[in-house]
Amino acid sequence: VRRGYWVIVPYQSLRRLPGLKISPAGVVPQRARRPRTIIDYSFSGVNQSTTHIAPTEAMQFGHALPRLLQRLVYANPTFGPVHMIKVDLADGY
Repeated sequence: VRRGYWVIVPYQSLRRLPGLKISPAGVVPQRARRPRTIIDYSFSGVNQSTTHIAPTEAMQFGHALPRLLQRLVYANPTFGPVHMIKVDLADGY
């Protein structure tokens, strides 16, 4: 647990642990890929108890392509050509 890994333990050994929040795991099928494991953090109020410290404008959804294109157009050629890669972090698990 200290290293950030998940640990599965019997509920009986943890049920009296103060501040315990349980989040069930699930699996979402993916077309032409292996299924993706997900955790439902809304189940026990984890989402509601999260401290919001980032400014609202930091959350940018749906505008990735225009931002990437702008970065490409205004890239400084002094640093050489622009290289891009798209990585799905779920592929690493």
